[in-house]
Amino acid sequence: MKRIIYIIILIPVFFLSSCYDYLDKAPEQEVDINVVLSDYASFRSYTDYLYFLRKDYFEWFHRGLPCANSDEAATTNTSWMDSFKYKKGDNWQAPDYKTTYELGYAKKADNKEYGKESPIIANAMQGLRVANTALEYFHVLTDATEEQKHQIKGEIHYFRAWYYMQIILRYGGMPIIDQTYGPSDDINLERLSYQESNEWLLEEFDRAIELLPETWPQNELGRANKGMAYAGKNLALLYAASPLMNPELGHEYNIEHCKALCDNAINLFEMEQKGIYRLYTLDEYDDIWYSKTKPVSDEAIVYVNFKTREKGDMKVGGVCHRLGGFQFFDSPTQNAVDRYETLNGLPISEDPTYDPQNPYVNRDPRLNKNVYVNGDVIARQGTTEFKFEPFVGGLDDPTKEKAGKFRSARGGYLMRKHWPFGVNNKANDWDGWFKPWINYRLAQAYLDFAEAANEAYGPTGAVPGTSITALEAVNIIRRRAQMPEVNSQYTGSKDLFRERIRNERAVELMFENQRSHDLRRWMIATEVMKDLKRAHITNNNDGTFTYGAVLLDDIYQPIFKERNYWYPVPNNDDFLSTSFEQNPGWL
Repeated sequence: MKRIIYIIILIPVFFLSSCYDYLDKAPEQEVDINVVLSDYASFRSYTDYLYFLRKDYFEWFHRGLPCANSDEAATTNTSWMDSFKYKKGDNWQAPDYKTTYELGYAKKADNKEYGKESPIIANAMQGLRVANTALEYFHVLTDATEEQKHQIKGEIHYFRAWYYMQIILRYGGMPIIDQTYGPSDDINLERLSYQESNEWLLEEFDRAIELLPETWPQNELGRANKGMAYAGKNLALLYAASPLMNPELGHEYNIEHCKALCDNAINLFEMEQKGIYRLYTLDEYDDIWYSKTKPVSDEAIVYVNFKTREKGDMKVGGVCHRLGGFQFFDSPTQNAVDRYETLNGLPISEDPTYDPQNPYVNRDPRLNKNVYVNGDVIARQGTTEFKFEPFVGGLDDPTKEKAGKFRSARGGYLMRKHWPFGVNNKANDWDGWFKPWINYRLAQAYLDFAEAANEAYGPTGAVPGTSITALEAVNIIRRRAQMPEVNSQYTGSKDLFRERIRNERAVELMFENQRSHDLRRWMIATEVMKDLKRAHITNNNDGTFTYGAVLLDDIYQPIFKERNYWYPVPNNDDFLSTSFEQNPGWL
């Protein structure tokens, strides 16, 4: 199958072409690439486009977060929101990857100015093209010190691994895309298994780890560093170790990858000991996500956008419609709220002290950090307080699409985690906020380690190279949250403890775009992605309420079938041959 390679147009301002097809080409250009890329500043300007292509879910055009792709939340708009289309299961069957959603504007995928608004796979493909071109022309870079060459090459390998990981996480095993192609090349790329693809991916992260510095000067904040590469490798090993990615093992965990993840995560713990990263206290919990004084928290490892946000960006991540937010926002489900344990360290279904008619008292403190519940003050204007009213007939009545002229929280809850108090149309404190999108943070490193260590060594088994066990890794996160350590009744076997690890991830990483991928890689989405509930609260008009839960309307219920564990590979994708194998269940 012959295809023509896309050759990136290099001009002084380094605009990139708008075409997303990896192997398409443009006619030969007048610009002498060898001359342009021999200069360090020009080469860096070109490779910095790799940063631009990352997905920033707080960009205003997303309107909502990808948490509604899972069982965490329900969107307020069923005709427009990409997350809703994702949840319905049929949107993945798209004519090409430009219209495979996951929060991106398909209609803007062909315009170079809208790279951030394009679907994540389209941007990942473009990122691979940029990285491969940079490596192929790396030999012409002469106006740079050896240190500068190492650093920039490390960045390229890091992003080549990161973007390739985004593709195989969704499509499964793919051809190794490590070069560009000429106009006369006969291309018939072989589709590999997930594990074969991942081996190359791990090699790329290892190259990045070898070349990148641990830290950069403050004026280079946000550049790829060793910690980011270790974190990326953690994710690659986590995915590769997971049941979905191991059909040859009967969809069981890959123990060798689990052991490798433990070895790799220790590097991040050592960087924590050096003071490069740290876990914030519960009192500082909000500061992980946003601040007016610090561009990015010390807990964040991989993140996007450390500049102050515009008003539109600040609306994304929780602000409800009646307080100045977009009419499209996500509302947590009852299913998500029920995963928060009691202060006794027990699931609500197993704690006899839990009172379903006083459901929010004596719960994991992270519930109050992550979610607004009935009666919470959500805004203040002078001395006037505005409360959340998700009861029948209230200002946020979830039984109605709109309560008055404003869209209501369909799950009966509001997201608090990413919503600074005062960011609303009452206090109007919209400006001056740093709010990076965090892809990976230190807490997740502990939870990834816990999952892998439990499978490889058991809950309390010794892990080579560290005194931290799977159980201790989870307890580190729980102690930070001022929760008791995991109850001993759940630590007697890896099977028992596995469920508590998964619950801890669901609580700690809520609304961070981890849940949908977790459900897929664990292969439990067909069980979990159904029967989503909302709070049903009645005002007794005497200062008390009657609490219950009911199923969300059918239109909000997800459709997840076996085929949805992998996205469909578009059948006209330009790295496919006519014999390229489609994912199971898709045409």
